[in-house]
Amino acid sequence: RTGLITTILMMFTIMYAPAYSTAVIPICSTLICCYLLFREKPRIATIADLSTTLAGLFYAALLPSFYVRLHMLDYLSSTRLGLWFDAHGVHSFLGSVPTSGALTIFMTFVVGGASDLIHRLTVSLLPEFRRKAAVGYAIWSICNMVLNTATAYFLSWSNWRFYGVMYGILFSLCGLIGRLAAPMFERAEEDGEEIVSYRNIFKRTNSYMFLAPLAYYFVVLTQS
Repeated sequence: RTGLITTILMMFTIMYAPAYSTAVIPICSTLICCYLLFREKPRIATIADLSTTLAGLFYAALLPSFYVRLHMLDYLSSTRLGLWFDAHGVHSFLGSVPTSGALTIFMTFVVGGASDLIHRLTVSLLPEFRRKAAVGYAIWSICNMVLNTATAYFLSWSNWRFYGVMYGILFSLCGLIGRLAAPMFERAEEDGEEIVSYRNIFKRTNSYMFLAPLAYYFVVLTQS
């Protein structure tokens, strides 16, 4: 509950008082640690409880907060994608004009989903690649870099060929980290008979989570 409250507080602070957003995580983490350490019931907190809580704040509050920052960042006055949306009435449907940062997030998730789809289709057509993780990751990475280069063009990035490939490489590295970190997100059922694996879910969400701060600072440093 405290972690959820911290996450909500973090998002609202970024939107309405961004100057104070960096103080939310340290202050809330300190308060949560004090609560866990000094509570008496049902048991005294251990180091594992503290580390799990802090890791949850990092994963569920700090990392996605960079998407909120990027969403609010209007670093380009106009983009090819924004002009296409305007010409086809998407802006009137949405009720507002999305920022260039919001379009960046939108295209990032589209590219990730398209890369996963192409990877799945390739593996289904070529079953011999099913057990070769390196080949599957290479296919996913190549699709990612190609599609992100196209994304950079539609977002009207300066030097879009170079920065599109670089953004694709960043996304691919985050995808690799997400796949390697996915086995940590497994738990056993209480009866001990069945293992419920969240690996397939988290190896994708991890990619987006780990990409969030890199995407924000990449855009700030190269396009703003």
